Amino acid sequence: MKLTIPTFTGFYESLHSLAIDDEVEQSIAGDSGHFDEDDALAVEAMNAFHYTNEMLCAYTKSYVLRWVEYIQNETDFDTKAEFAELWSPREYNFETDRIFVKVPEEIIRHMIKTMDQKVWAALIRERLSPRPGFAPFYSNDVRSSDWDLAQYKDWGPAKLELLCEAWMRSFDLIDKDMNWTEAEIISAMESNGEVHNAVWNNAPEKWVELVNQIDARREAS
Repeated sequence: MKLTIPTFTGFYESLHSLAIDDEVEQSIAGDSGHFDEDDALAVEAMNAFHYTNEMLCAYTKSYVLRWVEYIQNETDFDTKAEFAELWSPREYNFETDRIFVKVPEEIIRHMIKTMDQKVWAALIRERLSPRPGFAPFYSNDVRSSDWDLAQYKDWGPAKLELLCEAWMRSFDLIDKDMNWTEAEIISAMESNGEVHNAVWNNAPEKWVELVNQIDARREAS
């Protein structure tokens, strides 16, 4: 079954973009350890950098691995989630990037059986209550047929994402604004060199060339 990861906050002005940007800045940092706006070569390298689809895909594949690991470390439960695809909006006005993963049906059944029903009801009420500018497609009442857990096999990725989020909240694996959960996962990615590898293995060739020139200059000084 396919669902979207509830904790992933996308690449638009997020902790993920910050992690990538920090890797880029450190790569072109001067002797002070910071980006020097007066260093023409560093400025050229900064201007040559841009996110590539390959970079973001590599990053999210690593994210899935660490997300699975994070849950397993905290609960001793393996979600067996595997990366399926990264979806990105054409514009970031109303939506952000999403990671789709595939999980065995048994994982969904386990989440339904073990999640806190009060947490589930509160989450649906919170996310789907009508408000100015938002008319939900689904009911905000878990007693509605929209949320009949016996029909989970017919649910799409968005509904299964809410189920997964409720399950994670039931075990205190996620905070309301996602920040500490994301920070934990990103820290693991950085420790494993996965942010570095996602950037360096998929960055624009011109950027890599300029950073190598910066490194050569540093070694010669």
